[in-house]
Amino acid sequence: GPGLRRQVIGARDRGLKTEPAFAAVLRLDGDPYAAMLAVADLDDDGLRRLLRWAKVSV
Repeated sequence: GPGLRRQVIGARDRGLKTEPAFAAVLRLDGDPYAAMLAVADLDDDGLRRLLRWAKVSV
């Protein structure tokens, strides 16, 4: 959603690459590339839970 998009763009504006920006916004620990691969395997309910946990507005 627009909230996630805005936050990721803000992280990229601060110098992060795309995957690290998403991982930072989603509050994912560890290797951001591996974390985003794991996110890609989530179903819709899992994505919604992740967004709620990360306190990202959609």
